[in-house]
Order: sequence, then C-alpha cells, then structure tokens
Amino acid sequence: MRKGWILLLLITVVAALIGGCSKDNTKKDPSSGTNNEQQAQDSISNTTESTPDDEPQANNGLESGANQLLDMTVIQSGTFGFADQTGKRILASVEESDRGQLESMHTAIGNSGQVVTVRYVSSQEAGENDNGRQTAQNFDNQAGELFEVQDGTAKPNETYFLISGAELNQKALLPVTDSREDQVPVDDSVKEEMKKSKNRDVQNVWQVAVIGEGQPIYLVQFERQGDEMLASLAIKTEKGLVFQDYPAKYDENSTWRVDDGGLVSPEMFSFLFAAKTADGLLIGVKWMGAEGENVSFLSQSGNTFHELDKQYGRYMSPI
Repeated sequence: MRKGWILLLLITVVAALIGGCSKDNTKKDPSSGTNNEQQAQDSISNTTESTPDDEPQANNGLESGANQLLDMTVIQSGTFGFADQTGKRILASVEESDRGQLESMHTAIGNSGQVVTVRYVSSQEAGENDNGRQTAQNFDNQAGELFEVQDGTAKPNETYFLISGAELNQKALLPVTDSREDQVPVDDSVKEEMKKSKNRDVQNVWQVAVIGEGQPIYLVQFERQGDEMLASLAIKTEKGLVFQDYPAKYDENSTWRVDDGGLVSPEMFSFLFAAKTADGLLIGVKWMGAEGENVSFLSQSGNTFHELDKQYGRYMSPI
C-alpha cells in the first residue's frame, strides 16, 4: 500500500512537469520589454547583419572611394616648417593657438609628396647668430618648434607641412613628377584653349609637373595688356583646363615677386604635394622668388581653383 502511494506521487509530479513545459513559453522579460523568443530571433538577425562578408562595404574606408579622399581639416590644423642640412630635423613655425597640437604631429609631407614620420622635441630659442633667414644654414639659430625625423630622411632645406599622423590618408595622395628639366613641348591645342579661356594671347607656357598618371600642370604667362599682367597655373582635366590666376600690375623690376623683371619662369614653381578631396584636387604650390619662398594651397571647386588661407612665407635672401 505504501509503494502504491509513492508511485502515485511520482506520476503526479511528472504530469505537473509535462504540463508546465507545454504552456506558452513567451512570457515577457520585464527588464527589456521583449519576450525571450523575440530576443533569440533578434540575436540571430544581428549576427547575420554583421557577418564578415558584409562589413567591409560599410566600414573598410581604405577600399571605399569616399575614404580615399583627403579630409580638409588636415590642412586647417597643420603647420609649415623646413628641414636642416642633414634632413633629420624640421623647424616649424606654429601659431600660439596651435601649440597644444605639437605632441600629436607625427607626419611631415613635402618634396612632391614625400611622407616622413616626425616626433616633437621642444621649442628652440633664437641664437645670437640668427640672421633672420629661414634656411638650413641658419637652422640652429632660428626660433621655432623643433621636430626630429624618425622614419625616412627629409630633403635638406625643403619646406614640409606637419600634421597629425592619424589624420593623413595616404591613399588620397597623388604622385607629383617634376617635368621642368624635360622641357616637354606644349601642344598648340592647349595654347589655343588657354588663349580662348582668358581672351588674350599667350606669351610663354611651360609644363612644370605631372600629377598622378598623366595630368599636366602648366605655367603660362599671357601677353601684357597695358599695365595689366596675368600669369596662371593650369591643370589639364577631362573637362578642360582649370586655372589659378595671378593678375598683377606691370613693374619692370618687380611685377609678381621682388626683382622678377616682369616675368615668371618654371624654375620658380615646385610642389609640396597633391591630393584628392571631395571637391577635386588639392595642390600645395611653392613659388620661389629672389628673397624667398611663398607656399599656398590651391583647392579645386568645379572648374576653378581658389587659394586657402593657410599660407607660409620663408625669408631666405640671399638664397
């Protein structure tokens, strides 16, 4: 009789357990407001959406076209400097408001797109023998912010642009090939296009460089019209020439630069670097004169260029 009661009790417990398992098991989780079944489904969906096959399209910036462009904030936050005679140090000129960024500047770019890694060292005070020239010969005497080149060697006495290493997308950079010494003949059709664009005859034109796979940069001086002078840099694009104009008043000694004799020449122009941006090309232009070098950035917008506010002047006379 006792065994019968025990057996009956076991049957009752098993039946209760089976009944509990067969009830609706979608009771809501009070902590999330969703039921357990939905949570499981959401977990599966989230896993599917973040599979390795899908992720590169959204997140792999190095492969997507948009992320092969230079962020223009790089230019706004950067600063200029010049290399010493060994190419292992760079002395930068820094605005007071930008001194807090010195420790984060790990990249210098110049010399037609050469990139070197740098490390901030310290402020350098002017020495007793400072002659005021921003040159490699006067490097140790000039006041400025001193950087050490750690990876690579800068070209001695060249101008460099220093930025935060994390901000430079090197895939945005385009090679710049100097073609001044090659004296490449400029096609008559290009000269005619220049003439029509400015409605004035061309006095001289030179190919000074090539960007990327074969995009020429021309320097052109147009014929004088009274006292009105015009020189331009022109970039050949698929849609035609894009100009950066440099108008000036004629002076037989100093029209554009001191002691230029009213002429421009290809020897005056070289380039820091060129890069792709969301609006078009960005080109760092170096214009050498009798007393030193002026550096500016040309930013393309449609079929025109404009100069950015970020500029640099190196007093180097006598060079």
